[in-house]
Amino acid sequence: MPRQLPTYHEQPALIYTITLDGVRYRIRWTWRKRQGAWYVDIYTQDGTAIAKGRRVSGRFSPLSGIRMANQPPGQLLILGDVRERYDLGTEDGRPLYFAESEIPAEEDDDLGIRVSV
Repeated sequence: MPRQLPTYHEQPALIYTITLDGVRYRIRWTWRKRQGAWYVDIYTQDGTAIAKGRRVSGRFSPLSGIRMANQPPGQLLILGDVRERYDLGTEDGRPLYFAESEIPAEEDDDLGIRVSV
C-alpha cells in the first residue's frame, strides 16, 4: 500500500525528514504564489540534492527523468490534480510514495523484449 507523504498546505513552505525504503531523505514543499504552483526539493540526509525545484503536477512523478544512485528506489507520484494551493495533500492532490517492493519487476514479453510494467 502506498504511503501518503505529509503536506500542510496552510504553510507556504515545509521541510521535513522522512524514511523511504529504509533510507532517510529531506523533502521540501514550497508554494510559489507568482507561478501559482507547488514545487518540491528532495535531498539525501547529508544534504546532497536529488531533485530541486520540481513543479508538482497531478498524475506525474516529480522524480521523472532523474536517474541518481542515491534517489529513493520506489516511485513518488502525485495522485489527482494540484491546481490550487489548498489542493496539495487533499483527495485532489495526494503525494504518494510506492515502495520499491510494491513496483512490479520488469518482465520479458513474448518476443523476448524487456518491458517495464
